[in-house]
Amino acid sequence: FVGPDGVGKLTAAIETALAANCTGIDLVPCRVCDNCLQISHYQHPDLFLILPDMTQEKWERVRNTKELREFYDPLKQIKIDEIRAVEKELWRETPYNSRYRFVIVANGENLNQYSQNAFLKTLEEPFPKTVIIFIVSRPERILPTIHSRAKRVRFKTLKFEDFKLYFEGMRVP
Repeated sequence: FVGPDGVGKLTAAIETALAANCTGIDLVPCRVCDNCLQISHYQHPDLFLILPDMTQEKWERVRNTKELREFYDPLKQIKIDEIRAVEKELWRETPYNSRYRFVIVANGENLNQYSQNAFLKTLEEPFPKTVIIFIVSRPERILPTIHSRAKRVRFKTLKFEDFKLYFEGMRVP
């Protein structure tokens, strides 16, 4: 997902994971099934969020507040050990209890060169039923070998007039 900071790329990635794994019938995502609740609280065993320097204490704060933006740091690198830890989890043949596993790399441009190279094998030979989403604001910092294996979904800022029109259409008389 490529676009400027603050346009909703991470939110869209989480919503994609919710929609793909929701077991609701009438509304998808339903936000009440087990998968929706676990993904919304960042506790689903098939959701892997990669952010730089995330400790257990930081993850507990995220799970309690449901707020990731506090840890979304464009200046910190994502190290190779963080990538290897997720790849180790992906060696399971299938997801634990959902249709798809999601790996969401926030600040994808902050994967250092070693981390990007370590991720190449996973991108070349993806694990079954695994979706990998890179959240990127500066695509020029991603290696060409990763670009060539990815499909870009572009995000743009929304004009205030368009934003306002959308919500005006939702008003109830």
